[in-house]
Amino acid sequence: MTPEEFLKCIVKCIVKFSDDVKVEETSDEMGILLSLSIAKADMGIIIGKSGVNIQAIKKIMRLYGFQNDSVISIRVNEPKE
Repeated sequence: MTPEEFLKCIVKCIVKFSDDVKVEETSDEMGILLSLSIAKADMGIIIGKSGVNIQAIKKIMRLYGFQNDSVISIRVNEPKE
């Protein structure tokens, strides 16, 4: 499973509008950057109170990257709605 698929699987289980979940992966010498796009209504769910949910997702993805010898960072894109 790629990091992109793994993040998409985690996020789709949490949000209400799972069809709107999109993840773009870019790689460079610094590691892997995953850009997450979700519905505007799901922003509060993903971020969570005081950022707890997004921090937990980032920690899980860092551990996933550690197991696969890569550095993974996540950026949540602002919804365009």
